[in-house]
Formats: sequence, structure tokens, C-alpha cells
Amino acid sequence: MGSATSYLSVVDNGPSASGKTHTWAIYNSQNESFLGIVKWHGPWRKYCFFCAPTLLLEEKCMREIADLIEERTREHRDSQNDS
Repeated sequence: MGSATSYLSVVDNGPSASGKTHTWAIYNSQNESFLGIVKWHGPWRKYCFFCAPTLLLEEKCMREIADLIEERTREHRDSQNDS
């Protein structure tokens, strides 16, 4: 799998259909169950986490997802400013 934190495995799914942003699949690093997708949400102009329907998280895992979203949004905005 891709990069991992203490709770999450992150797999880069590559560019979105538009080619302007990326998507990442998020898995539980302990049992590899699918948790959801991080992808660009245009109305909010940032990456968001779209969770699996029956997802249950505690605060540490949610914090890791929030950190990932903030990091990817910052990287995307920085890359737009470089163009």
C-alpha cells in the first residue's frame, strides 16, 4: 500500500477525471478495511474525506485524516500559486 500513519494506509489513486486534482483511498492500517476517499470538493475549494457508509472513528484517527486533508489542500494551493 502507499504511505501509512499509525492508523491509516493512504493509497494515491492518481489524478481525478479532470486531471486537476488527485484522489486517495484510505484504509485501516491494522486490518486493511476501506475507510473512504479523500478527493477535491469544488464547492468548498478543498480536499474532503468521503467516508464509507458504516464508518466509525475515534478522535486520533479523525485527527490523522484531518491532517492529511489539510496537507493535501495546502500542497494543491501551493502548486496553483507556482503556475
